[in-house]
Order: sequence, then structure tokens, then C-alpha cells
Amino acid sequence: MSDEVDIEHQYRKNLMIISSVLLIYSIAGGEINGEINLSGVGVRFKNSGYLEWIGLIVMYFLWWRHLLVSKDIRDRMNSQVFIHLKLSALSIKRIFGEFIPGVLISVNPKGCSLTPDSPCEIPVELGSGNFVLADLRVTKIMPIQVSFGSAVAGAVKALNDDFHYSRMSEYRMRRCLTKFIVAIDYWRCFVSCALKYPSFGDGVLPSLIVIASTIAFFVNKL
Repeated sequence: MSDEVDIEHQYRKNLMIISSVLLIYSIAGGEINGEINLSGVGVRFKNSGYLEWIGLIVMYFLWWRHLLVSKDIRDRMNSQVFIHLKLSALSIKRIFGEFIPGVLISVNPKGCSLTPDSPCEIPVELGSGNFVLADLRVTKIMPIQVSFGSAVAGAVKALNDDFHYSRMSEYRMRRCLTKFIVAIDYWRCFVSCALKYPSFGDGVLPSLIVIASTIAFFVNKL
């Protein structure tokens, strides 16, 4: 395990150096003039423009290797987001609205924290019935899917006889507005986790810098 961690760290370190240098070089409008000074010795290149493309290829190679060895880190980041994801009252109303359209839904957002590590209960009024729910979960973001516990399923089933529940089932959101609102909750939590946990800097940030470097590189070539 220690060897794998060292390999991942080395690839990430080299990738961050090359991609950051390429990003700064491209943003500043850098250009290789054909001669480089190495330890006091001038080295002239006939096709100096190729050096930039070689740097880009090396960056992509390191990125590919980084992606291979950092999968566990990215999975950990993804898990942290879902663990701490707190659905807003508006998201909960939109999700229920997918299964029981036309029913008045009221959510009391006080203390709402529908997460596995803090499963506090939340009062929800569906039609004329009052339910206390704590087992509605977002399980996937692309596409957006949710899972229901038996309490949630019972509440929905009481108002929609066509609803079929399975504890192993995940239900995909269909309406664009529901997807958009839930996605806002997800990305708000993503940013919060990115600021709190090192998984973002170790597993996600290098890829973002590579993408930014690529865009800046080609823009500089225009």
C-alpha cells in the first residue's frame, strides 16, 4: 500500500508541475524562440515549436497515469459528497412531486439533514397526511437517482397506488427542474467538501488544471 501511495504522489507531483508551468506559459503568451540556455550552454533547436507539443503530450501521459492510480481517491471524494449531501426543502418537494403529482407537499426545513451520518427526522406533509421521514437518499448524480426507505415508500404508496416499491430500487428523476434543483444541492455540497477534505486536491484538482492548461494552450495558438 505504501508503494502505491508513493507512486500516486509522484505522478500527481510531476503532473501538477508540468500542467501548472504549461498553464502559466500559455496564459502569459509564452513562445520558444529556438534557443535555450542549459547550465550556461546555449542549445539551439531548428523546430522549437515542437517542444510545446511535446510538453503537452508529456502532460497527457502523466494525467493518464494519475487517473489510473488515483481512482480510490476520487471514489472517496465522491463518497464524502454523498455522505454529507443535505437536500433542501425545495429538492424534497420536487422529488416527491415526481411520484405524487398534484398532491400538496409541505416540508419543514428546520433541522433538515437527510444524511447517513446525521439522519435526523424531518416532518413532511403529503396531502392531508403527516409523515416523519429520514430515509430519502440521493444515490447518483449522473443521471440523478434517489432511493427510498420503507417509511418514504409507505408515504408515497398511500397517495399513489401505482407506485411499486423495492428496497433495492433506485428511482431516476425525470423532470428537468427537479434535476437542476437537486444538482444545486449536490454541487454546493461538493464545494464544501472540496474545502474541507484533501481528496479534492489529490484526486480532482490535477485534472482541472490539465483541462485549464489545454484550453489556455490552444487559445494561445490562435
